[in-house]
Amino acid sequence: MKALIRKDFYVLKKQFLLFAVIILVFRLGNMPASTLISIFYAVMLPSSAFAYDDLCHWDTMELMLPYSTRQIVLSRYCVGWLSMLFFLTFGWLVRFAAAWACGLFDVLPGLQEVEDVRAFLAEVAIAAIFLALSMPIYFRFDAEKSRAFRTLMIVLIAVIIGGAVSFMTVRDSAFGDMSLGDGFAVLSLTAVALTAASIPLSVLAWRRRHR
Repeated sequence: MKALIRKDFYVLKKQFLLFAVIILVFRLGNMPASTLISIFYAVMLPSSAFAYDDLCHWDTMELMLPYSTRQIVLSRYCVGWLSMLFFLTFGWLVRFAAAWACGLFDVLPGLQEVEDVRAFLAEVAIAAIFLALSMPIYFRFDAEKSRAFRTLMIVLIAVIIGGAVSFMTVRDSAFGDMSLGDGFAVLSLTAVALTAASIPLSVLAWRRRHR
């Protein structure tokens, strides 16, 4: 299974650099929308891997390899989890460095507020939720069809989470001064539950596609 993971990262090395630059740009923004966009990009790498597989018909060739269906599916999940953790950590470090520099030189005071650990965990949970919802679609359909589903899913999740973030970040209201981190526990439990359901669904989707 390690070989499958290495294969994906080798193929996606150019995309990896591009996504890092995009996330860097958006993490310097000071709006919830910028954070959401960076979160979605953090879990987009597997979709590029599926697109490359369709282009070279890798899904047919991998049937001849000595890997079980579960190993093939889990290898792609590992690519998603590893890239997600890397990009989100990278984005948080960029934000932290920018806030430190702005505080040091007394410029752009809005960037001096850095999310706490709970906010980071909430971002990881949101990314994991999106990954869990999208992976069965990637395994069931080709890149073109899954792209349409993914776009619709991004819009729906962005609207739901964007509304929740806007609600939680209302200041001087009856709910007090809240942040994204205040919902990390619920988001984390949701992410774990959806991931536990997503993996067997992806296995079934892969088998159905290759019947």
